[in-house]
Amino acid sequence: MTQELQIRPMTPGISDQAMVVEQLTHSLRSPLATLAERNEVAAQVEARSQPASPVWILARVAALLNPYYEKDTPQAIREIEAEDWLAALQGAPQWAITAAVRWWLGPENEKRRNRPFQGDIAARVTIETDALRAGAVRVQAFDAGLLLPKPEPARDRVLTVEERRAIAVANGLPDLSACAKP
Repeated sequence: MTQELQIRPMTPGISDQAMVVEQLTHSLRSPLATLAERNEVAAQVEARSQPASPVWILARVAALLNPYYEKDTPQAIREIEAEDWLAALQGAPQWAITAAVRWWLGPENEKRRNRPFQGDIAARVTIETDALRAGAVRVQAFDAGLLLPKPEPARDRVLTVEERRAIAVANGLPDLSACAKP
């Protein structure tokens, strides 16, 4: 009797999440100017900040550490390690933990052949979720009235040569009017 290996699809939406976080990062390059922008950023931050379940975190950590397990480690020690991993990653979104684990195992990480510690993955989760924290700060600043866009100076008229010269001299630039052609 043979058993078939059932392969689950990759975690749904991880690449979508990365794209949305990249869009959020891009949108935060300028201050939130309207209530609609504020509400959009707040909704994105809230949607992407939902924490992973403890069961999922423990399963993901077990999958990450499986190649590194030593056979003679007592089960009680592994359970204590699992509790430490859960404490380090609890509250983090599933997509961010997945991205951090994939980064650890990927070619851009020179330490990928070493067994990761809780702090290694937790630090990368922090990097992965930087845009969420930035978005939350922008929303709080908007709510406090700190990020209102500055009004543009009126540009109704063109400055005269004398006004431009006075501004240049006031800003410490040399007066070059003697060098001008008649």
